[in-house]
Amino acid sequence: MITPKDGMTFEFLFSLAAFAVLIVNVVVMIKSNSKSDAEGVVKANLKLDALCRDSSETRLDLKSMKSDIEKMTKKQIEHDFRLEKIEEDLDSACGRITKLEEKEG
Repeated sequence: MITPKDGMTFEFLFSLAAFAVLIVNVVVMIKSNSKSDAEGVVKANLKLDALCRDSSETRLDLKSMKSDIEKMTKKQIEHDFRLEKIEEDLDSACGRITKLEEKEG
């Protein structure tokens, strides 16, 4: 049978055991939370790396496109200049033809 003296010791031991279980539970929860937080950070870092890689590739693509557009613009200007020259030559030739036709006619 438990005497009041034994009962006090039993209650103390039970409280001590409950406190120890609580401490173990808190430590386990902290470890699991830190592990899940670490996994979240790793996932976020992977996503950031992918975004940086994609943005870098996009930047390179844009630079390449800009270079292509500049080359095409330069060619267009050259073609426009050539077309103007051809039009002038045609106008001049048409003028000479009309003068020749007037002399013959």
